[in-house]
Amino acid sequence: MPSKEKRKVIILLELIKKFEEGNFYSEKEVNKIIKSFYGDFAILRRYLVDYHLLEISEDCTMYWVNKELASENYAK
Repeated sequence: MPSKEKRKVIILLELIKKFEEGNFYSEKEVNKIIKSFYGDFAILRRYLVDYHLLEISEDCTMYWVNKELASENYAK
């Protein structure tokens, strides 16, 4: 992963496109999608949540695309 913030965000914005809006994903499903993109899926999953591109349930069992951010970035 790039250390520069701008490059990291570019990668995350491309990665979030691998997820479908309106779908709910288990952690295992999220890991599978991310793993095909980059081996260290745990750090990418954490970045997606930290940057609010993926939302996570209170019990940490389900993930979904943040519709507000996704809508802005899918259009680009």
